[in-house]
Amino acid sequence: MVHTHTLFEWHPDLIWTLDVEGHMLSANRAASQIGTQSYEELLLPADRANVRAWLMGAVAQQVPHGGQSALAHPVQGRLQAAWTVLPIVEAQQTVGLYLIARNLAVEESPPPDDELREVKELLESVFRYTKDAIVLFDPNGVVLRVNEAFERIFGYERSELMGRWLPVTPEFEVVAVQTQFNKLIQEGHSYTEHETRKLCKDGRLLDTLVTLSPIKNRDGQVVAVTGIVRDLTESKTTQQLLVQTEKLSVAGQLAAGVAHEIRNPLTALKGFVQLMEGGAVAKEPYLRVMASELNRIELITNELLMLAKPQAHSVKVQDVGAILLEVIALFETQAILRDVQVIAELERDLPPFACDENQLKQVFINFLKNALEAMPAGGRIDIALWHDGDLIRVSFADQGGGIAPELLTRVGEPFFTTKEKGTGLGFMVCKQIIENHHGEIRIESVVGAGTTIEVLLPL
Repeated sequence: MVHTHTLFEWHPDLIWTLDVEGHMLSANRAASQIGTQSYEELLLPADRANVRAWLMGAVAQQVPHGGQSALAHPVQGRLQAAWTVLPIVEAQQTVGLYLIARNLAVEESPPPDDELREVKELLESVFRYTKDAIVLFDPNGVVLRVNEAFERIFGYERSELMGRWLPVTPEFEVVAVQTQFNKLIQEGHSYTEHETRKLCKDGRLLDTLVTLSPIKNRDGQVVAVTGIVRDLTESKTTQQLLVQTEKLSVAGQLAAGVAHEIRNPLTALKGFVQLMEGGAVAKEPYLRVMASELNRIELITNELLMLAKPQAHSVKVQDVGAILLEVIALFETQAILRDVQVIAELERDLPPFACDENQLKQVFINFLKNALEAMPAGGRIDIALWHDGDLIRVSFADQGGGIAPELLTRVGEPFFTTKEKGTGLGFMVCKQIIENHHGEIRIESVVGAGTTIEVLLPL
């Protein structure tokens, strides 16, 4: 049995146990003997935000965080300390934290043999019995050791892995993994974390979360690297099931909406057909109404087909600004007739963007058309295009009547629309197109002031 309580209580460093909110639960002897009520009393005001960030980072990411800051010791005065936050994880949930403060001005003496043995046993227990796969590399990426979970998850015997590069990295990931491994050693990060796919011995690919951490000697040189591989396959499958359930829910809403939207024009058509069967002459007003109802049905079915069937996806590197200018030119005449001024501020020399030109043009046409229709008495539309980090942003802002907050949450529902003759399917088509480009759409609206739609496209 590993006596972790003894290690905590008698360790020479200042150690506190905290809850996930950062509130102190207990302190070891070294921390209690300095006479303060809380670790926060030892921090200078300028350092409290940093320590708080380390605490929250350890809770969220379930990996150690820390750094250096001043420590206001009540007896020894101001010292420089190294702070380490260790998350306490149970059933994949962070349930608490260890906060450790080490005085860097004190020359460390070797810990007693029994303490070294206890720490070694604790680490060995974690290595052996954790459910995540753990691997230990030398600085060149050669495997030194793997735990039993690694063998179980990937199907390899330990003897097949020792002294070689891991065979669990697919060919298409080898260069990226080597680059990240070398970067970790050269730049001195405390850890790196990324999602990737790993290859089992039987050929199966697993979705995984990989955390790499360097192990350094007293001189700060990296002597080994630990890799923790968490299998995300089950959680990914659950996520896909949730998405599928959501799709079925939307399909049900669509079916109900189609029945409702088509029933009314069908009722009108049926009435006119019955009149004609009874001997009524096909008068011109009857025919106009019938044609109008048939056009309504055709509009709904066309938008449904566009939403449902797979679209031919021709992805090429395009100039988003050029696409947007073409769309603006299409509406120039309509804008003049409606007394609407279109102001475009487009950033030049944007990074090239891989997209389907026709689909992106369809989105811009839909949003500009909606903005025009929102201002029957005239007004102004501001269109902006700019580069923001790893995003291209496009916004359409009108001066129409706006959308009430309770209605704004319903935008995107099938057959919900604020327009008299709309179907509500146009926005769904646009949303699907942008999601196919891995982007998102945001809407802000103020009643009486107008609506802004922003499209975010990742590079």
